[in-house]
Amino acid sequence: MKKILLINPAYKGEVLWDVRQMPPLGLGILAALTPEEYEIKIVDENVSDLNFNEDVNLVAITSMTYNAPRAYKIAQIYKEKNIPVIMGGIHVSMLPNEALKYCSTVIIGEAENIWKQILKEFESGRLQQIYKGSSASLDDVPFPRRDLFSKKYKIQIVQASRGCPFSCEFCSVSKFANGEYKRRPVANVIKEISMLKDKRFVFADDNLMGYGKSSEQYLMNLFKDLKHLNKKWGTQLSWNIADNDNILKHAAESGAMGFFVGFESINEATLKGMGKGINLKMGIKNYKRLIKKIHDYGISVTGAFIFGNDEDEKSTFRKTLDFIYDIELDRIQFTIATPLPGTRFYDRLAKEGRLLYTDYPNDWKKHDMYRATFKPKKMTIMELEQGFLDAYEFATSRKSSFLSALKTLKNTRNIAATLTSYPYNRRYGKAIQKNLKMN
Repeated sequence: MKKILLINPAYKGEVLWDVRQMPPLGLGILAALTPEEYEIKIVDENVSDLNFNEDVNLVAITSMTYNAPRAYKIAQIYKEKNIPVIMGGIHVSMLPNEALKYCSTVIIGEAENIWKQILKEFESGRLQQIYKGSSASLDDVPFPRRDLFSKKYKIQIVQASRGCPFSCEFCSVSKFANGEYKRRPVANVIKEISMLKDKRFVFADDNLMGYGKSSEQYLMNLFKDLKHLNKKWGTQLSWNIADNDNILKHAAESGAMGFFVGFESINEATLKGMGKGINLKMGIKNYKRLIKKIHDYGISVTGAFIFGNDEDEKSTFRKTLDFIYDIELDRIQFTIATPLPGTRFYDRLAKEGRLLYTDYPNDWKKHDMYRATFKPKKMTIMELEQGFLDAYEFATSRKSSFLSALKTLKNTRNIAATLTSYPYNRRYGKAIQKNLKMN
């Protein structure tokens, strides 16, 4: 029996190493699509060590940008052993020619529709260098092989949709998905969730909310069925969730504990430049009211903010902190604007000659969202990195985290959400400080 090894590489200085460990859903789905005549194993370096001496016949590696150097190193080791190596994922899809320097084969885009073809051509010794995956219908996507996942993960994830209806300048999701936003049948999502042993899970969607009446109806159907499973969940979505009280009501009844929302900036000019139209539509001046609306249903809010935009200056850090405390956010996530390959943001900065690190692929490891990788317009590089770090240290200090947790309890009356707010802020802040000191 031939053995296939599916690998999720680690970048062990990366902040998520310390904060949240979730299984690699895509590899689990590929495992489910693999015929029974193969032995298959999933190794996620975030929770397990990789044994290069293990006998395998085929290796497949997924990669994000920040762990691409590690992915390429792994690929080279197996390639030198004359073991065919396939690479895929969002980074490889953006830069297939770069990846081909280190592996035998790359998959561009979604792999579900071509995985079995790839295995047949592997068997016959006719593996091609490049495979382009067509858009996969989510109606028939199998449940991931959770039996192959490590037992060390802190929380399970489920996907209800793929892609995002929006196209922000800094995000590569829309390009990877070819501008598509598609959903799985509600019945399939509910069945998968019902099979989870954990009481808590996270929707791994880039934007569970979507946009428009069809999205609203989909969520209504999903939440109505989900509430019978007695689960607690969180997700990432856009501001238009606060537009519909009925959806919020059913989300709360179905076990919603927290929403992760991309605020990105408190500057309207920045939001316009990003293409963050949904935030402009909802209105920055309305954020406090919208958060209170979500809080009233017992749901907490994590706000994500990006520093280093062209309109940002030294005072932006203090203004953002004041804004956060005024609107009473429960949890925060700060990142530094990062030009990822395949995005309009990367293309613009490259054209303007503002990229700092272009020794690729080695310099991709610097693209972890927590250091400056380009020249800011209204700050020095040092001012941006120090301002980011100072803002994080202040926002995630013991005192700030404790006060935020007290506000979460007051605003949501949700003890479980309160108990997650304090450790989330503290651990994220400490992990980022540790990460930056290591690198």
